[in-house]
Amino acid sequence: MNPRHDRLILRLIWRQGLNALQATRASTLAQLLGLGGFFLAYVIADLSVGLHNSAEKLRSLDRFWQFGLPAAASILGAAFGALAAGEAAAQAQAPFLLALPLSKDSRRRAARLAALALALPPAIVFGLAISMACVVIEEPHPLARAFFAFALFLAGSAARIFLQLRAAFKDEAKAADKPARVRGRPINPLGRLDRRRPARLGQWSLSLVSKRLVLSMGAVLFVIAAIASGASLSQGHAAPAVLAGLAGGFLLFMLTLRCDPLASPALRATPLGFFSAWSALLRFPLALAAGFYAGPAAAAAIAEPHALALPIGAGFILLALCAGYAVFAAFYGRRPMLAGFSCLSALLYTAYESMEYGRPILLAFAGLIVFLWSHSRGKYRHG
Repeated sequence: MNPRHDRLILRLIWRQGLNALQATRASTLAQLLGLGGFFLAYVIADLSVGLHNSAEKLRSLDRFWQFGLPAAASILGAAFGALAAGEAAAQAQAPFLLALPLSKDSRRRAARLAALALALPPAIVFGLAISMACVVIEEPHPLARAFFAFALFLAGSAARIFLQLRAAFKDEAKAADKPARVRGRPINPLGRLDRRRPARLGQWSLSLVSKRLVLSMGAVLFVIAAIASGASLSQGHAAPAVLAGLAGGFLLFMLTLRCDPLASPALRATPLGFFSAWSALLRFPLALAAGFYAGPAAAAAIAEPHALALPIGAGFILLALCAGYAVFAAFYGRRPMLAGFSCLSALLYTAYESMEYGRPILLAFAGLIVFLWSHSRGKYRHG
């Protein structure tokens, strides 16, 4: 282990960010900065007004300050830590880096340092946001609250980083020790969906998914859906099963969709269009999401037969959510966690604003989808 290699992955990530920034057109960068700055200023002003109006109520929420804020800081920190660890692990396991005479411990230590450095700025921003919120509502000891939130955010990020990188390098060691063998035809229960052109593109995307994560999260979602379906059948209300099926199907779609092939130069060199390649990648995730949603939807229809419009409408909502996330996934390419975070943030913000301004705010979300779609198509065509 050589300490001079500890900052190698951090330098690679920094250089990658600079190259991406230099490759972005000036007009695109101006649009992103202008729209992002406008929405950020609007969100800050709107939240400041809301916090000021609810200051007395927020100061009296002792359980939130004792349990809610620490839990939120830890969960958000773990989410950002997962993003940072995924980026650092991808750089540490890059083929050109594996060819260098670096030990696995050196690469793992460099990945930890890079991930911790990436997680530090969000922790600082979160602490400053909590401090500003405490000042607005006139909560005593804003600096202490901010430091406590910053520490918990950073602790959650560090825990997630260490666990995720440990699992990533353990899987790498298992893959290296596994003897090479000629694989037969893989067992594919959804193979009929992948016989359309382009052939086997969906199965190629499915092989990029972390099977351990999908199986574990799928089991948890299945248990939650079973409990919600049982509650709907026992109480005669369709809402619990429909909500569980909608949320579970959407999360399962997010877990299994990968758009890495869209960034492949070999695929872009073929006469295959963007829509054909993009839609081929959606076959398996859509089939899994639909199959997961079918169970709770059937339970909801049995529990409340006269309210069939609810599971049918939720099915169309699930389709729209999956289509929206698929555009985010195509735009971010090989960064699915960043795509998921951005999509969920946009959905939460749209839902928050729709409570105040009504459904017309959905047009802004549709405009964002069109903007991301056009840029994803441009990147696929021109690289």
